[in-house]
Amino acid sequence: VTGCFLIPKISPVNEIDSTYTLSPFPNPTSDLIFISNINLCVFNKISVCDSQGNIIINKKIEAAQEKILLSGFPPGLYTICVHGKNIQVNKKIIKI
Repeated sequence: VTGCFLIPKISPVNEIDSTYTLSPFPNPTSDLIFISNINLCVFNKISVCDSQGNIIINKKIEAAQEKILLSGFPPGLYTICVHGKNIQVNKKIIKI
């Protein structure tokens, strides 16, 4: 057989569709991060991990915009993970 074939991409369950765009701000931050555009029908939990992968904050999502207080943690790179039943969105933030 010769020629070109289009092979559709099969996405795993945890790959993110671009319709779930979350926006943590301000980034970088000195203490407080807001996460907006949270779809409450899709997402139910937020966790924050430090640069070593340790979970330092775990909280239930209660609104379409959530705030996370980082004032008790040292400056560095953190990952915010927004979780749903079969989906997870990760965003990097910098605490200064």
